Amino acid sequence: MGSSVFTALNYQVLRTGLLWGSLLYVSLFCLAFQGYYFTKYNEEILSEDINLGNGFRVGLEDALHVAVNHSRSDEQIFVDVGTHHPYVWVLFYGLGDISRFQATRKMNVTANGIYHVSGFDRFVFDREALPTTDAASFVFVTRPDRLPCAAPQILKSSPLWTAGRCEAHRGRL
Repeated sequence: MGSSVFTALNYQVLRTGLLWGSLLYVSLFCLAFQGYYFTKYNEEILSEDINLGNGFRVGLEDALHVAVNHSRSDEQIFVDVGTHHPYVWVLFYGLGDISRFQATRKMNVTANGIYHVSGFDRFVFDREALPTTDAASFVFVTRPDRLPCAAPQILKSSPLWTAGRCEAHRGRL
């Protein structure tokens, strides 16, 4: 009987020690993670986005707002953000209405099953869907190295995004 009490006592002490050790480890890990996440992580991811030109779309929302706010009611808004589903960003940032999207979307499903939307409402996502006549102007948001016309009027520029207008009389690319 004495040895079973000793065994049970040691087991209980060991179990309590493991429990407290685990809680201490997890607490220290969580504190370190939170400290990193709320201080250095945001700076590092911004730096990566600028260097690589991808990631969390830093500055895209601002560029889209600039394009929408500077567009005239009769102008198309060309959005070239380098993803399979660029319309999602317009809807995500609240610049397009979901009911207008459902009513006006121009879409097809590609051979590999990708849901491809070339445009909805005033938003256009394919260069082929841009106005073909030189009488029509449009605003755009794209990467600085992918401008849709030869001499755009730049409304806002950043390392990742350029918002601008292609005037009717300026040459298309």
